[in-house]
Amino acid sequence: MNADDCIVSKSTIKKVKSCPQNAEEWGNAADKKGCEKVNNSFIYHCVMNTWRNETVEVCALAIRIIGKTLPQLIFLLFYKFNKMTF
Repeated sequence: MNADDCIVSKSTIKKVKSCPQNAEEWGNAADKKGCEKVNNSFIYHCVMNTWRNETVEVCALAIRIIGKTLPQLIFLLFYKFNKMTF
């Protein structure tokens, strides 16, 4: 992951009431979000933030980071630098 990926990923963040509850809903939400059109390496994520008081969907890389998941890292970076806007 590089800085450009983070910038592009940040632009896809959208608050949602809840995440999809089954495979069909997940597929529909992923199709609607169109992450592969943003970056062909991105996939759809729907996650709670670090404080578990917001749910957001975001397009981001599908990579595993030791000790953290990519969505957690995205939230930590954006909130730490106070640049999270919707």
